[in-house]
Amino acid sequence: MILAKLEEHGLTKVQELAKEFDVSIETIRRDLEFLEKQSKLKRVHGGAIQAAPVMDIADFQIRKDEYLAEKKEVSSFAYHHLPNNSMIFMDSSTTNLEISKLYKNGSKKATIVTNSILIALELSESTNIELILLGGKVDSKEKSTYGTNVLMALNSFHADYALISTSGISEDFGITDYNPDLGEIQKLMLKNSVNKIIIADSSKFNQVSNYKIASFDEISTIITDSKIKDETFKKYSSLVEILF
Repeated sequence: MILAKLEEHGLTKVQELAKEFDVSIETIRRDLEFLEKQSKLKRVHGGAIQAAPVMDIADFQIRKDEYLAEKKEVSSFAYHHLPNNSMIFMDSSTTNLEISKLYKNGSKKATIVTNSILIALELSESTNIELILLGGKVDSKEKSTYGTNVLMALNSFHADYALISTSGISEDFGITDYNPDLGEIQKLMLKNSVNKIIIADSSKFNQVSNYKIASFDEISTIITDSKIKDETFKKYSSLVEILF
């Protein structure tokens, strides 16, 4: 029942569980400790969140095809939302890869700054795009660059837009992701941009990962897909602009 709560909300609190199940707080804490040892959740102060997924070398290819229709919808909206001749930060996400394909095949001009090797390959022959690939250590699993050199290079730019992906959007924890190396890049992209946009399909709402990227007051907009539930839209649109 605790895991079902986490599946629905991404976060659960000790006091709420104790009240709902009519047991003591200590009983709930013992249950959470037991479930954490089984790697089924991660305890945090006052409660628990879903366990972060374990990423391996196949994961980028797997994620690339997950919720593909929703990602294409998000990508299309983002592409048409951004003005011509914008400077854009793109993180190394599967959704940004879809957006890069639209820039490759479209007529819009842009300057795109990214740490994604795959996005760079996609756009490398486009005459409409000024492409800047951030150099650094190479993550062979994620096909991206990371590290101090990437962060130093990012501080040389100030973009009109940042397009940042996420693995979790939570009312209590804000914008979260599983990868701390990418997270540092995402944070700096948000900081060094005017319009700070989170791109996320609707499955990412009410989910929590283990590395915080931003609070809602640190972003401008969330672009998602039309499958977002009405109650979810109402809850989060009181915190930030949501477009789909």
